[in-house]
Amino acid sequence: MMLEAPPVVAAVPADSALSRTSRDINERILQQDPIAERQQKINMVLQYIPNEWSPFTELGIPEEVRVKCMGKPNVKALHYFEKYPQYFEVRQQGVSDHTFYVRRSLALQRRTEKPP
Repeated sequence: MMLEAPPVVAAVPADSALSRTSRDINERILQQDPIAERQQKINMVLQYIPNEWSPFTELGIPEEVRVKCMGKPNVKALHYFEKYPQYFEVRQQGVSDHTFYVRRSLALQRRTEKPP
């Protein structure tokens, strides 16, 4: 009976293999972090929202952003803004007009305000 020689494996220090594995895991966690992903989407929408009251139809939010970040067509824009009151304020003009105004929330404006 003959024994086969074990396969040759390159010697890798245990520390580098361990650190590489933990780094890979951390990168995967960051890539799949739903809170960070949601915040990125909110920040993308915030780029188009002014501090002053503006009609939603005049904001010029691209269709790509509305679909990717705001959940169109499943979520109506008005409902999206109402879902995040810490970022947006909504003022509906009239039910018959089907229009609403939106702006950044006052709390957000104060946080992003630069001191004199």
